[in-house]
Amino acid sequence: LEGAIGYYRKVLQLHPSNSDSTNNLGSVLVDAGKPADAQELLLKAVERLPHFAEAHKNLGRARVMLGNLDGVAFQRDQLVKGNNSHRNGFQCGASRAALHAGVVVSP
Repeated sequence: LEGAIGYYRKVLQLHPSNSDSTNNLGSVLVDAGKPADAQELLLKAVERLPHFAEAHKNLGRARVMLGNLDGVAFQRDQLVKGNNSHRNGFQCGASRAALHAGVVVSP
């Protein structure tokens, strides 16, 4: 994961407003157990592109790891409001992350 983190950081140095790379780095940071760093990046991605479902999903994952259940519910609602196909993936991902964190996230 450290190689991917380094790669995406380099991409973002060259293209700081690239939302796809911002999301990808955020996702890798979540996977690496760095949810606070991920949350900061993913907030930027969803601010730039409010309908970016994958970034909302990853932000929800980071927030579960941080124990921010209000934030998780907000991200879920953003996906449902957008009638997006990622909402089921978010629920599964958030549920898995919540299980690891020892919290319950209701759909």
